[in-house]
Amino acid sequence: MNVACLFPGLNAISRERDRARYFHLPEVACHLDLLRQRGYGRWLDLPARALYEDGDFAALATITMAIQTGVFERLRQQGLQADILVGCSLGDVSRTVCSGAIDFEQAVEVTESFRTLVEAGADQGSTRSVRLPARQSVDDQLLQQLVDIGLQPSVLSNRHFIVGCDERSAQQLDQLARASGWTVTVSPFPYALHSRHLKAGVDELSRHYDLNLRTPSIPVFSAVQLKVLHSAEALNDDALRCFYQPVQWVNSLRALLGLGVSRFINIGPCMSLPLLLRETRLGIKMESV
Repeated sequence: MNVACLFPGLNAISRERDRARYFHLPEVACHLDLLRQRGYGRWLDLPARALYEDGDFAALATITMAIQTGVFERLRQQGLQADILVGCSLGDVSRTVCSGAIDFEQAVEVTESFRTLVEAGADQGSTRSVRLPARQSVDDQLLQQLVDIGLQPSVLSNRHFIVGCDERSAQQLDQLARASGWTVTVSPFPYALHSRHLKAGVDELSRHYDLNLRTPSIPVFSAVQLKVLHSAEALNDDALRCFYQPVQWVNSLRALLGLGVSRFINIGPCMSLPLLLRETRLGIKMESV
């Protein structure tokens, strides 16, 4: 296993210049046309930052997916042969589409259904992004502090984690952050992403919607379960876990190195993964497209 393609999450379209870079590509434009047909025209025409701050989960997720899947398709036409696909956070959706296990339009329907079911529920919570000062790092002691207040952090680098909170744990996290000098940013989405608080919504989605994913044509790596997924059964079991379980991103990179991956390609339009990689101290160089 040599080449891994990595798909970042929802911050992927927060930069205005990415529209000029990607929207005109034919492989991307055909997916954007489909989104316009499904009523996403208003969000496609918003400035990038306004789109992000508007906080519409389905709009951000589907537009991100349109870009990432289009870019990956273009790279394959140019001769790229990926050995494994890896999603970070909601990049899992693009990962699954690009593996051939689900069609783009069906993935859009799943995303819309998830938003509808979660927004209908109570106690949606919030998601916080936490950065540590330069001399601190995410270690076992810090992780235990978070577990003690009922949190399941997704560790993205040695100095950065995201975590889904209910009201009580959010207050406790904010207190801990003030005492420790951490920088906390609250996501505009009213969900406790990557946490058990979304499990009920995911279970409801599973009851209403049969994913019926196909066997992937390219193996997929689960950044939640830390294992390679080859079969339709394994992929169906993993598909929605990123919503209610933490993402083990740093451990995923270590696992990929152990599998023999030597080339890491960041599928745009987000530079967050290459920037986070600098803080992991794993000696990985990542290409971005």
